Amino acid sequence: KKECIDSDIIQTNSLWQYPNFVMEQARKGTRAKSVIVPRGTLSEYALSLSPLKKKLVLALGQRKALKNADMFIATCEKEYHDIRRFGLTQPVAIIPNGLDIPSLPVVDKKKTILFLARIHKIKGVDLLISAWRTLESDNRFKDWNLVIAGPTNSDYAKQVMANAHDLQRVSFVGEKFDEDKLKLMTEASIYILPTHSENFGITVAEALACGTPVITTTGAPWSGLEEYNCGKWINLSIDNLRNALSAMILKPQHELSQMGVNGREWIKHDFSWEEIATRTIHSYEWLISPKDFEKPDWIRII
Repeated sequence: KKECIDSDIIQTNSLWQYPNFVMEQARKGTRAKSVIVPRGTLSEYALSLSPLKKKLVLALGQRKALKNADMFIATCEKEYHDIRRFGLTQPVAIIPNGLDIPSLPVVDKKKTILFLARIHKIKGVDLLISAWRTLESDNRFKDWNLVIAGPTNSDYAKQVMANAHDLQRVSFVGEKFDEDKLKLMTEASIYILPTHSENFGITVAEALACGTPVITTTGAPWSGLEEYNCGKWINLSIDNLRNALSAMILKPQHELSQMGVNGREWIKHDFSWEEIATRTIHSYEWLISPKDFEKPDWIRII
């Protein structure tokens, strides 16, 4: 309550957790405006998970917090439509996540396909294993390996590993951070995220920033992979994953390298923290004082 009294804006991230709805009660009677960043929690796929629990949380206060929010921030066009589909009509600022652009070590690319993320059902790792099973038996791809990096202690992860136990060129390497993560992403020839749903998909941006082309699905907001010639953006299915991987693997290394260069330049231009910070500040200024600041182009009011 004290923070709300002293603040112009209270911003919460994600939904369905205690801080995401009690702040509406806390700011009652203060000048603080509410900004909510759903972080993918309003996607159709996310809403289909534990729907009864979400209905309970809506009744306890989440619905009121959403209804009374002054502005939402979506990380992509797809999430903007998720917000509108939920029946929310407030202004929505479309501001992607930013990231630091790493200085890249000089490395030789390995014939490696990398998955690096949570090993969770939403990420489609089971489908990736099924797609890889056929490729591993194809003599054209005998020099290629699939590396899966992520926590392996969940029931889903254990099941995925059990299903892949007979595959010879699949490695589960656990979670990787900092320099180890950068090394994996930089050395890989292809990064893959076969996700069912993402509001952004930060690992896609990180891989591109490392000069590695990406395959991901239309469940993630990365249509620019095709536009900027730095990867493939596909509908999620085992066949589509298999075909996309095959097509990328069969490209000459110099083509894959150029795709990596294309992706890194795109990330530098559109996703630097300087650009994201500028958009965020301008959005806040307009929200607090719309008479004094022109509405930014990236804010949708319909």
